[in-house]
Amino acid sequence: MMTGIGAIYDQRASRCRFRVWAPFRESVEVKIISPGERVLPMEKDGRGYWRAEMNDLLPGARYLYRLDDERERPDPASRSQADGV
Repeated sequence: MMTGIGAIYDQRASRCRFRVWAPFRESVEVKIISPGERVLPMEKDGRGYWRAEMNDLLPGARYLYRLDDERERPDPASRSQADGV
């Protein structure tokens, strides 16, 4: 079971796990900005948390959450906000 929110890097598995609470959204995606732009859909659980996992994404990667296919927002639990909140 995944605990915590934000982006959590698992060094042993070389995997990054994302988790955000957005109970009133219809869809949430992780948009990786760098290195290389890509979008990863997230899955919603019964408590309003969205989660996704991505292999081979190292700490320091820049990302946003895309809400309902329109709004892009920084992760409120990120440890770095290079562009501000």
